[in-house]
Amino acid sequence: MKIAYPYPSYWPYVRRGAERCIHDFSGYLAGQGHDVEIITSTPGRPRVAYDGDVKVTYLRQISHPLMYQYIPRFRIAAYGMDASRHLVRERPDVAHLLSFSYVNLAPLLRTMLDMPFAFHVIMRNHYWGTRYQRLAYANLIRSADIVFALTRGGADAITAEHGVPCEVLSPPVDTRHFRPVVKRDTTASTRPNSPSAPTDPGACAVAPS
Repeated sequence: MKIAYPYPSYWPYVRRGAERCIHDFSGYLAGQGHDVEIITSTPGRPRVAYDGDVKVTYLRQISHPLMYQYIPRFRIAAYGMDASRHLVRERPDVAHLLSFSYVNLAPLLRTMLDMPFAFHVIMRNHYWGTRYQRLAYANLIRSADIVFALTRGGADAITAEHGVPCEVLSPPVDTRHFRPVVKRDTTASTRPNSPSAPTDPGACAVAPS
């Protein structure tokens, strides 16, 4: 399966929580034989790199000190349009968006390209600066084929606020670097219909211990 992860920032420029999640999710999926591409941006020249089996496409980032001062949201809006055009060209089978992916055209792309998308809510409180951003965020949640949250509490909050089912997909852990020190009993957490059952237990551990 061809899977796309559009997100405006990524390694080596930014290494926060969302970027780490994308890195570990994409690495796990590529290790399962999927064709995975991260679509991000760079302040330098556009380029394509590979992180193991994961393709990382760096689109040109439109940025300038005056732009940050007078139209600070232009950079992310431009990224959203560039990433959308890239998705049209590459036509992935599915896209996995996170809260700040800024691909607000994803519902339209799903119709045009027959491209289902998942929307992953990574914060309980999003401080959107404009009414358009708040509406776009809500539209992505209600239009997504599946919605994820990092925790059960977050998933319940999304369902209560937006009226859509929300699954739990916790941050992954790359056990090649962070090996468990004790054996975990997963009987309860993987039992069918368990409130704490993860959507895909394998996705939470990206390499065997």
